[in-house]
Amino acid sequence: MHAHLAPDRPDNGVEVLANSLAIGCKLRPVLEPVRRNLPRTELFRGSLHPRTINKGVLKMKRIIPVLSAILLSLLVSAPLLAAPAAGEGMQVIVSRHGFDETVQRIEQILDELPPVSLMAKVDHRANARRVGLELPPTTVLIFGNPNLGTRLMQSRRTAAIDLPMKMLVWEEGGKVYIGWNEPAWIAERHGIDDRAEVVKKMTGALSRIAHRAAEGR
Repeated sequence: MHAHLAPDRPDNGVEVLANSLAIGCKLRPVLEPVRRNLPRTELFRGSLHPRTINKGVLKMKRIIPVLSAILLSLLVSAPLLAAPAAGEGMQVIVSRHGFDETVQRIEQILDELPPVSLMAKVDHRANARRVGLELPPTTVLIFGNPNLGTRLMQSRRTAAIDLPMKMLVWEEGGKVYIGWNEPAWIAERHGIDDRAEVVKKMTGALSRIAHRAAEGR
């Protein structure tokens, strides 16, 4: 008894694929003229259109200068970023000079400003040694311009606790820092809101003194 063998034929998947290819070949001559007549925007729909690419390039050209400016500002302000965390209302910068030279530079700058006078110099390290304690170099310079500070006290007498102005110089981790209180913070602390011009002048003067001492040659 012989078994009847079915004639060889592709399985359903192969057959469907073959039929699809055949249909595709037949439709291609029909679809080709239609494709040629489509607008360019239709042909590029769902893909990267040249106009889209050009817009992307233009955006990058606009962004690159902005990123470069941000990077440059970060590099320039690196000394400020390297400063230790300061207390509320306090500015801190890094000096490029040694501790003693930084203190001397501030004293010299104050001496060159007639309206400003150095009233006291507090050497905390020397005071600590008098009682048998050790402290890294830490000095506070107390100075002021009566024409400005007095006006703050006229508005609110309690401002006297923060006046005259002070500039702190200290050494930490192999670096020398200069710190000072922000006049705006002092004014806010004592509720002084009628001396904006005085605060502005004090802010500018302190910043110039500190940066000149820290960065000058």
